[in-house]
Amino acid sequence: EYAWRALAGGCAGVAATCCTYPLDVVRTRLAVHGSHAQYRSITSALRHVHSTGNLWTGIRPTLYAVAPFVAIQQATYDVIKMSAMEYGNVKPSVGFFLTCGAVAGLTAQTVVYPLDLIRRRMQADVPAARAATAATNQ
Repeated sequence: EYAWRALAGGCAGVAATCCTYPLDVVRTRLAVHGSHAQYRSITSALRHVHSTGNLWTGIRPTLYAVAPFVAIQQATYDVIKMSAMEYGNVKPSVGFFLTCGAVAGLTAQTVVYPLDLIRRRMQADVPAARAATAATNQ
């Protein structure tokens, strides 16, 4: 059951990422370029990024990271929650569920952080990301 939930979580993460990725690229560009930007608004930034063909820059490492992230987070959450409730005599509470979620998120983020770093550099159009991408694609 844990494997199926992890697989479903990974697929959901990929679908959600594909829907929101262009806005994430624009957000990163606006954050990096700040007040020095050639963009007057989010719409102008979206048009510019789209016109240069960079709307999907970094999607590959993002998808490589998001599927395992959501899968690891979901599986870790389920294992911690079920184990604590079965063997630790822990009663369900808001604090318990928040702790399970925090540990699961920390675990997943620790595993996929290197891919997240590559993604951000690619979105920001940082030259160092090109070398990391070349290494990832080999």
